[in-house]
Amino acid sequence: MKALFWKDVRINRLPLIAGLFSLVAPYVLVALVPNAGSPTSFWPRILMSGGSLGFAGFYISMALLGGNIIATERADRSAEFLAYLPPSKRQILVSKGILLFGVAAIMIGWNLTAIGVGIFLKSDMEWAGRFYEFLWTMGAVGAFGIAAAGTGWCASSMLSSNGGPVGLGLLVPLVIAIGISVSNMLMGVPSDAWFPQTIWAACSLVGVASFIVGCVYYLRRVEP
Repeated sequence: MKALFWKDVRINRLPLIAGLFSLVAPYVLVALVPNAGSPTSFWPRILMSGGSLGFAGFYISMALLGGNIIATERADRSAEFLAYLPPSKRQILVSKGILLFGVAAIMIGWNLTAIGVGIFLKSDMEWAGRFYEFLWTMGAVGAFGIAAAGTGWCASSMLSSNGGPVGLGLLVPLVIAIGISVSNMLMGVPSDAWFPQTIWAACSLVGVASFIVGCVYYLRRVEP
């Protein structure tokens, strides 16, 4: 299993590098923006704004990793690897799942911790009171990543190239958000009424369902 995992890390190194970049870049970007506030607000601003931008990076990173994680392997089948260690499809899926969920957990934990520390350093009771509402908003953005990873994973299990799966991973969450916005507008529902919760539920459902479909399809697919 260890050999499988490190093989997955190797063949998905570009999405992983992009994920690492998205862990750092938002905070550097915010730090470079001139701040008109007091010096004491420097770190809270970097942590809170950087963490918020980091969730957008999470969405993109999950689309890249989910769309690459299975399809890329089909173009990278090592004869020596398969000869010395013939892995079962279940083992392959477990290895890839560990990588995908591990990266997702690290990125979510990193950004949520940064936001929480930023609010603590800010010592702003108004922000502390809005943390629950803010958490739902970040949860909705994070759910974009869940949908992106799930749909990318599903398409990656069916296709031999990674372009289509990555594109679908990026597109599907946006289609869901636009569909919910249009539905709210047609029904006269205020745009802020349960919108983050609806986005979170819809994207999470699509992401989980797509992940399961991708697993089932991969296990039943006869590889060339």
